Amino acid sequence: MSVTVNILNKDGTTETVQALCPIAVAEQLGVELDGGTMRFIRTESHSQGVIAPLSGFSVSVDTSDENETFSFIGTDSRSLLVNNGMSGGIYKHSVNFVEASKLLQGIMIDGFAVTQPDDIAQRDSLYDVLQRLLIVAPFDYAQSTTPKFQITQDTTVILVLNNTVAPQFKWNTQTSLWECLVQIGAVIDAIPRLIRATNGQFIVVTFSFVNVYATEVNAIYDGATNVVGENVEEGQYNTALSAIVENLMEE
Repeated sequence: MSVTVNILNKDGTTETVQALCPIAVAEQLGVELDGGTMRFIRTESHSQGVIAPLSGFSVSVDTSDENETFSFIGTDSRSLLVNNGMSGGIYKHSVNFVEASKLLQGIMIDGFAVTQPDDIAQRDSLYDVLQRLLIVAPFDYAQSTTPKFQITQDTTVILVLNNTVAPQFKWNTQTSLWECLVQIGAVIDAIPRLIRATNGQFIVVTFSFVNVYATEVNAIYDGATNVVGENVEEGQYNTALSAIVENLMEE
């Protein structure tokens, strides 16, 4: 197994490191954020310091059967293994990963409410509400012509949001963007996610649906698997006979 990690630095540059195995990654479809840990060793100067907090990481795990890529943000710590003098040394880095959606928990909104008219045809959809929310979040972007976050281009997500009439919401100034998105997702039974845009930045808001299955099993018999079992139990057979007889005359 080979584990390769691409680090997206705050200055926009990308560097690749070879991680030490094993690498631990935990995924779950829920409001609990995914996470993981990894370690790598490299030669660097003493003044280079740790990787900037909340930098982006792309983890690719290659096995003989498949390749899987995970996206995280992480916090780094390092320790000196070999001192090569004033020039630098060999450092071991330990990175704690967390799902990029963590960034949404640090974005506060400036108060937001959704009221709906009596006419059902005039009511806003969840897509309309999400679009309005991202325009004013974070609150210091309210005057910006370009929102910090954008809605996914996933047609399935967009279709569900557009076809769902939004309930009425009211969020105060102490509400995080993550809390707002969790409530929006609860209407369509989905979990909000923050993913990468084409420029590599974590700015795209999408949703992962909870009760969606890629395949449906209609029968447990596939023609190749024996699902029929037979057995014989001794208790199913008589071991003795008895009869109740009345008015029996002996001859």
